[in-house]
Amino acid sequence: MRRFVVVRGLLVWGGGMFALMAVLMWSKFGFGNPRFELLIGVAAVLCAFGGTAWAAITWILNERIYRALPPAEEQE
Repeated sequence: MRRFVVVRGLLVWGGGMFALMAVLMWSKFGFGNPRFELLIGVAAVLCAFGGTAWAAITWILNERIYRALPPAEEQE
């Protein structure tokens, strides 16, 4: 679970969202904005939290679904 949360959640989802948000903020406000660093910092924290939460919730829900399925022998 830890590897899924870190790789898929934090790096892929959170990192991708952060990159997208950084590009959008740069195109909207530009580097010259005095609050650009603050916006990037807040986006980094929120995207990291969001990616981690998404991956943890996805893992937990998939585990519940997997446990609710009947064993393979019963399906035949």
